[in-house]
Amino acid sequence: MSKLFFIFTLLVLAATSTNAADAIPPHLVGVWATDGSVLEGPYLFEGQALYLGADGIGGVLVGPPAMGFKIVATFDTKKNIIESDIYEGKQRGPHISIAYDPNEKTIDSGTPDKRQPMRRRFDTFTDEMKKVLGLEP
Repeated sequence: MSKLFFIFTLLVLAATSTNAADAIPPHLVGVWATDGSVLEGPYLFEGQALYLGADGIGGVLVGPPAMGFKIVATFDTKKNIIESDIYEGKQRGPHISIAYDPNEKTIDSGTPDKRQPMRRRFDTFTDEMKKVLGLEP
């Protein structure tokens, strides 16, 4: 009986840790940018971009000059909303919500009267990219 309980506990812990590690689903992970944005590889040169990792760590950048901030995000699958907190260093700042449109495959941080749709330009957000952007875990 205890062996069965041990195996069950391991399975529950594995499932829980997998869900906790993936705050952002695979179809949202990557680099998103507005249509007029200019990127050098995956890095923003001009415009607006959102970087999202599966662990929820990401960043929002605008430029030029390139300025940005770190975000820690989760995805609300029922509302198709990316909920995120902005960080400056270790200090948590305001909370923002970013809408995902599964039909258009865009995300939009704008308002209904001033949309700012972004399209996914890259479907990965690597640790190396996080390091370059100063978003190391």
